[in-house]
Amino acid sequence: GDYHGFAITEDHLVFAWGRNEKGELGNGITGGSYSSPTQVVMSGALNGKIVMAVTGGDFYSLARTSDGGLYSWGDNTDGQLGTGNNTASNVPVVVTALVEEQHPAHDPTCTRVR
Repeated sequence: GDYHGFAITEDHLVFAWGRNEKGELGNGITGGSYSSPTQVVMSGALNGKIVMAVTGGDFYSLARTSDGGLYSWGDNTDGQLGTGNNTASNVPVVVTALVEEQHPAHDPTCTRVR
């Protein structure tokens, strides 16, 4: 994100640091700033998931899991979490609006989201 960063450990735990004004660190707390890594909540929506990638926007964050799932947390004023509502979350929630299917050419590296 603009004012927060991430790291994924070898065992696929996610850590975040920086600004947490809208819960964008995903550690279950809204507010404050963290100069050291704090763990993103891996229970709940991410329980048992293998996080492969994580990124952030201004006040929100996104994670992609090995099974193709997409998860988000932070500010949701404009629906940026993709949950079908405007409720913010300081822990990861599933992006429910996506339907993923294999690319028509059956290329396993390509997916089409609609």
